[in-house]
Amino acid sequence: MARDPHLKIVFLADVSAARVIGGAERVLAEEARGLARRGHRVTVLCRAPGPAPTAEEELAPGLREIRCPFAPRRPHRLLSATWPAVRRTLSRLRRHGGVDCLDIHQPIAAFGAAGVAFPELPAVYTCHSLAHEEYLSRNRKPAMRRVQAGIRRLIERRVMRSCRRVVTLSRYTAEKAMRAHGIPAERIEFIPGGVDPERFRPALDREGLRRRLGLEPGRRLLLTVRNLVPRMGLENLIAAMADIAPGVPEAVLWIGGEGPLREALEARTQALGLERRVRFLGFVPEETLPELYAAADLFVLPSLDLEGFGMVTLEALASGLPVLATPVGGSVEILSPLDRGLLLEGTSVEALGRGVLSFLHRLAADPQAGRRLSAACRRHAVGHYSWERHLDRLEALFQTIASPFLQATRTG
Repeated sequence: MARDPHLKIVFLADVSAARVIGGAERVLAEEARGLARRGHRVTVLCRAPGPAPTAEEELAPGLREIRCPFAPRRPHRLLSATWPAVRRTLSRLRRHGGVDCLDIHQPIAAFGAAGVAFPELPAVYTCHSLAHEEYLSRNRKPAMRRVQAGIRRLIERRVMRSCRRVVTLSRYTAEKAMRAHGIPAERIEFIPGGVDPERFRPALDREGLRRRLGLEPGRRLLLTVRNLVPRMGLENLIAAMADIAPGVPEAVLWIGGEGPLREALEARTQALGLERRVRFLGFVPEETLPELYAAADLFVLPSLDLEGFGMVTLEALASGLPVLATPVGGSVEILSPLDRGLLLEGTSVEALGRGVLSFLHRLAADPQAGRRLSAACRRHAVGHYSWERHLDRLEALFQTIASPFLQATRTG
């Protein structure tokens, strides 16, 4: 594919590419780093985690991140706290070297730029999930909840409609964008995410790895790595462990991740008498994550809603780790072609318990079948989901939408 001319691409995001703590950060980092490796000049313009002054950092050759101040604990300043710094920074970038196109990953920081202050800049919106739905899923407090969600919906609609194309990683998210914001199907580009098969792969010495991680011999390790927020269904998974434990006494559950539900989940674990069965790992660093996948026997994805794509699903599969998931969102798209038996009957405690017990019993009855499934999981992930293919299509899209703008700029 022709890579000339190289573009000056600005990513506008509410999250940072410098510290990957979830799927949104993973996609942003892979896209920004990958395009920089291909010779494009890439800038990530994002919100800082607080009101600190604007800071700039070189993340890699050709890739820098600029973090603008933000005051997240002041809802009435949700927008005004970010807009001025974003506008000033984007104006400076345009004056010094230019900007050829924008890729918007979340709407709040972008609202003051895309289609408002700089309507002439060609822009793409990458929709991981709908902003107002994510907000509602993370906030149970009724005060201002609906008002804040409504504001986010209006902001996202304005930003999304101002963009030339909307990129989604799953058909599930594409359909949501069309229904919620009236985006025409012809303006949506479905570009699945990818996985790094070198980072996420089966362990050469799996038993040694399990010992090093402190797993007792003979245990069946169930793993999930999630933000500890309501939509993830972790309450149901913990409750299901009370049904799983008598049928498979060697089963243990490790939960990786942080979030506002941690205290409640730990209390639920204690109330059910599962302290010896359920372990909370806290935030899992990037360097540790591949080891967890490679050591586990089963990854469980108990999502209740809004599973836009499922980056952890691909990472687990590439590690040779089967994923048992609720039939929600992008999980259906990833797992159905591999083995529909990896999709649970529903999202309930009973469905989780029955599904996990059935899988573990099959694993015990036929270890060879388990090994064949592990190999099939890796083949499926590596064979169908590639960051290089993702970048090929994204790069072609940027060049397509930027071409008229560049021609007009040169002739003007």
